[in-house]
Amino acid sequence: MFPTLCELIGEKIPEGVQGRSLLPVLKGEETADFGSIYVEQGVGTPYRAEDLGDRTPGVRREADGRLAVDTVNEVTQSGVRRMVRAGRWKLLAEPAHTQLFDLSTDPFELRDVADQEPGVLRNLQAELKHWETRLSAANL
Repeated sequence: MFPTLCELIGEKIPEGVQGRSLLPVLKGEETADFGSIYVEQGVGTPYRAEDLGDRTPGVRREADGRLAVDTVNEVTQSGVRRMVRAGRWKLLAEPAHTQLFDLSTDPFELRDVADQEPGVLRNLQAELKHWETRLSAANL
C-alpha cells in the first residue's frame, strides 16, 4: 500500500520499498493481473529488553539499554507469518504451521486443504521460498 499512498500524494517511492503503486489499477488505467501476491506480517511475541537475557544469540544491548538485533535470528524471525496468493489458492506459512485454502470454495478460509492438495502446497511453498530468497538478496 505504501507505494500507492506515495503516488497519491505526489511523492517519489523511496528506493528499496517493496511492491508497486496500485493507483493505475484504481483509476482503471491497468488491470490487476499481478500473478502471485506476497505478504509478510510480523505476528510474533513482542520482545522488550527485560524479556531477553544478556546471552540471547544475535542480540546485544546498546549503551543506552536499547536492544540491537541481527536481521535474521530466532528473535526477529519468531512469529513471522508469510502468505502467497496465486489464483484461487492461498498459502499461509508460519514457523510451526502451514495452511492452504481454496478461496473459490472457501472464501472465509475455514478449511485447510493442505493434506488434500499436496502438489499445490509444494508449488506454493517453492514460490514463497523463491520470493523470500529474492528479498534476502535485495537486503544484503
